[in-house]
Amino acid sequence: MSGEVRQARPAELAAVLELATAFFLEEGFATPTVELRDNLRVLLQSERARVAVAVDHDHTVSTASFGLQQGCVTELEDLFVRPGHRHTGIGAALINDSAAWAISCGCRSLELVVAPTDVTSSTCSATTACADLPIRAGDF
Repeated sequence: MSGEVRQARPAELAAVLELATAFFLEEGFATPTVELRDNLRVLLQSERARVAVAVDHDHTVSTASFGLQQGCVTELEDLFVRPGHRHTGIGAALINDSAAWAISCGCRSLELVVAPTDVTSSTCSATTACADLPIRAGDF
């Protein structure tokens, strides 16, 4: 993967919203864009959550959101990579970023919620990226 993975800035709400909307549409969710925007605004300001982005040549190509759940467990909730950038290591880089953030918060467990649309590659990516953390797979 070329580019960088970093925490999204509040000023990047529009770019993150575009990716979140594409993710929700791809997964078949009918969440209104206004609701997604309001939720993302809260996540971008929260100390108990992190929204990360992968940026390649000044273009936001992927996003992931994760937050602290039940004390010292963090859950990687949504991860979306633009179709033209998939299978390049961006997803694994975002998972590694979430694992590093979880560790910095004192977490000892990272939960991954894997959508049933691509269980095999998602599971392999998660296992590879987070080999040093105990992983509890979500619903398959």
